[in-house]
Amino acid sequence: RDPANRRHVVNQYLATQRIQRMRVDLEALAETLLQESTSYEAMFLSLLRFFAQAHGKRRFGEKTPHNALITEMLYQWYPGAVVIHLLRDPRDAVASMLRMPWAPRNVISNTRAWLRFNQGARRSSHRPKYLLVRYEELVTEPEPQLRRICAFAGEEYSPAMLVPNWDP
Repeated sequence: RDPANRRHVVNQYLATQRIQRMRVDLEALAETLLQESTSYEAMFLSLLRFFAQAHGKRRFGEKTPHNALITEMLYQWYPGAVVIHLLRDPRDAVASMLRMPWAPRNVISNTRAWLRFNQGARRSSHRPKYLLVRYEELVTEPEPQLRRICAFAGEEYSPAMLVPNWDP
């Protein structure tokens, strides 16, 4: 709530490489965060809204795997939130992670990360707004799985969802 501390947090956040790569108006983002970020939950929500608006999206979401570790806190912060737990076969997930620039080049470390993230997400499986989606089923049966996800999230399904969008 302290404006000086808020400015410090916002400046530190905007200096990260991850934000620098986002291709958004950093001055506008800073102004938005300085106005709206009176708590950590308000800052997170403000970031999500800003990115959605900057990319012309009417809804926002977040897919950082580390958020699986805090789903219970996110439900407390945002009681209406929907959590879609995308579960991928660990062998495929670990093999994929080995090719990612941000992941360790170590099978054991990546296996532990996969296990930690999925156990974290599963802690919220008792919540009514938690949906488990198996990656392999989404890939092999995309239409019925997307229909199921849309129905769960309260979104209208569109066949256009089946068409890849490579626009960054």
